[in-house]
Amino acid sequence: KTDDSRYDGTFVTVYRGNWPKGGLANDFLYNANNLVVYPGDAILTFLDDEPGTPITYPPVNDQGHSNIGAGELPGRADFVISPRAISRVTYPGLFKLGTYRTDNGTGLGQPNGAVTRPFNAAKFSELYFIAAEAAVKGATTQAGKSALELINVIRARAGMWRWDNNGNVAKVEDHSAAMVAATPAVIDIDYILAERSREYFGEGYRWFGAWYARRNGQRSLRPMKFAEATTGIVRQQPLRVTFSPIIICVPYPRASLMVWK
Repeated sequence: KTDDSRYDGTFVTVYRGNWPKGGLANDFLYNANNLVVYPGDAILTFLDDEPGTPITYPPVNDQGHSNIGAGELPGRADFVISPRAISRVTYPGLFKLGTYRTDNGTGLGQPNGAVTRPFNAAKFSELYFIAAEAAVKGATTQAGKSALELINVIRARAGMWRWDNNGNVAKVEDHSAAMVAATPAVIDIDYILAERSREYFGEGYRWFGAWYARRNGQRSLRPMKFAEATTGIVRQQPLRVTFSPIIICVPYPRASLMVWK
C-alpha cells in the first residue's frame, strides 16, 4: 500500500463531504466524535492498517452514529473502519472502473450509473504475464527476458506514483526499486496468479483468472477472508472458492458437441 500504487488506484478508501452539491447550504457539519467537518474533508476512511489505538465500534448489529457500523478514533473527525472490520456489508468501493464523469457540471451525477469508462479489450501488461508463464514452463528466453525480469517490469511501473487518489493530492514518487526488491527470486505460477490479481482486480478478469488457474492445475482459487454480514464489530471467516472442470468449462461450438454423440 505504501510502494504499490495499484492499491490506491483500485479502491476508494476515503469518502469526502460533498453536501453542497446535494443542495445543503451548511458551511460545516458535525461528524465522528461530534467534530466539525467541511466540504472536501474525509467523512469515512477505510484505514490501510490496524491502528495502535483501539477503534470504538458500535455493538454488533448496531449501525451507530455513522449509519454503517463504522467506528471512531480519538481526535479524528472521520469515521473509520480498519482492515479487520471490512465485511460483506462495509467495504471499500472500486475506483478503477467506477463511474467517473466530467460532463455533468457540479452536480452529484447519477447514483449507481452505468460505467462510462472505455473497456480495454487488450492490455500490453498481459503480454508480459504470458511470456513469464512461458518462461516458468520451460520456454527458452532471451537475455533480460526471464520470468523474474518480465514480472519486474510490471512491478516497477506499479511503483511509479503520480497521484494519491485517496489523499486527493499529487504524489510524484518513485517506489520502483522497493517493488523490484520485494519480488521473490524464484517466480512460479502461483506468484504470476497473485500478480495478475493485483494488476487486474476489478477489471472483469475473474472468470479468465479461474480458467487460467484451472489450466495450470489449480483446483481452487486462493483463500479469501470475508467477514460475517453484520454491522459494527465483525469476525473474519475464511472462504475458499473451489471449482470443478464441469463448471469452468469453456462453451464448445455446437458442431463439436454433436461429434461426441
